Amino acid sequence: MAFDRQTAYKIPIKEILQSEYVKQDGWDPNYILDSFGRRVSKVNIIGVVASKNDGLNFKSISLDDGSGTIEVRSFSEEDPFKDINIGDVVLVIGKPRAFGNEKYLIGEIIKKTGKEQLKIRHLELEVLSRKAKVDESKKSTRSEEVFKIIKSLDEKEGSADINKVVKLSEEKGIKNSEEIIKNLLENGDIFEISPGQLKVIE
Repeated sequence: MAFDRQTAYKIPIKEILQSEYVKQDGWDPNYILDSFGRRVSKVNIIGVVASKNDGLNFKSISLDDGSGTIEVRSFSEEDPFKDINIGDVVLVIGKPRAFGNEKYLIGEIIKKTGKEQLKIRHLELEVLSRKAKVDESKKSTRSEEVFKIIKSLDEKEGSADINKVVKLSEEKGIKNSEEIIKNLLENGDIFEISPGQLKVIE
């Protein structure tokens, strides 16, 4: 049996609620597509218990981290919420799920923590958000550079050879040019007129 090595992303509840939920076929995990383009199939959140529910098919708590409120459900025969009370600060590692327009979490790890950890998490999320924005900005700049290389070669030679694009990109310190080319093709900014030959969309 393969071990589940999915990253549990530290993410605000608001981001979970607002992100697109994507279902996949087979054994590939479902995920939310967050605002930074990450495929998030497991989350790590800390919040305050706002309510408890003891339903017929599952037990749940509602967790509020200051950015939003989400329900954490458990379908286990044992009650993971039995020692958790309204007002407690809880850490949850779980998987996002959706039913209709409603998003919730399937809790895998649920444990009490303290208000100090909630404050630390808020600071962590601020730092992660700033870093993600910087990374997104750098990614955009690299994409623009690769596009300029393709356009220049296209104008000079009638098309841009992928190998030349990769080589010139590496000379500019861009190591992931092949991935960027793939994204440009998927976005319709460029097209492949023949194998390995690119042109820009005018």
